[in-house]
Amino acid sequence: MRHALVLVLLAFASGPARAAIVGSSLDAELAVPYRWRVVVQFAAGPLFPPAARAQLLTDTRAALQPTLGALGTVEVFDLDAIPEAARDPLTREFAATGWPALDSPKFRELTGVKTHFLKLSGERGAVKLEARQHDGSTGLALPVVRVNETRDPQTVNRLAGLLLARDFGPTATVQVPETESDTVAVRSAAVPCPASTGTSRSATSSRSARSTSSAGPTRRT
Repeated sequence: MRHALVLVLLAFASGPARAAIVGSSLDAELAVPYRWRVVVQFAAGPLFPPAARAQLLTDTRAALQPTLGALGTVEVFDLDAIPEAARDPLTREFAATGWPALDSPKFRELTGVKTHFLKLSGERGAVKLEARQHDGSTGLALPVVRVNETRDPQTVNRLAGLLLARDFGPTATVQVPETESDTVAVRSAAVPCPASTGTSRSATSSRSARSTSSAGPTRRT
């Protein structure tokens, strides 16, 4: 598998501004759809009965899928419902150690999957929501845990969607030539997109007419 070699900051779109400098052969994944996986960890107890859990999973997916449209798929899971043997290594580590799992060097390997962990618990008569993303396209995690809380059970599902959506950002490969300007190739830009979705995107963006095959290192953002 591919690994990020050097980390740099690069402001791009609305998601976390970060990038990995990698070998010039890095695949820009123009035809690869996004895979956005949300794993929800509910606190044990009567606060989150099965029906409430199922509804939150459904509402969260409904809130996030329009963000991607035809460019990817949102998957939402209840951590307790995933058998131990079926859990991917990152999810298994999160279940065992919590947020520190996202910072482990073991998970710097690039998987291409954006994984969001959402924790729900009851605290002082309110529902507390915590969220953090691990971006498998860069091997990096969001540096902070997003936190929100509400005393109104009717708003929990809506807050969950808002808390997660703010941290999704597109992935791009930046070709840095030795001269002139760089070229940005955006992941999923070549994925067929029905006109009815209203989604508009370009495969490459550059201040010059240079190709992504130009000499120079590439950055994954």
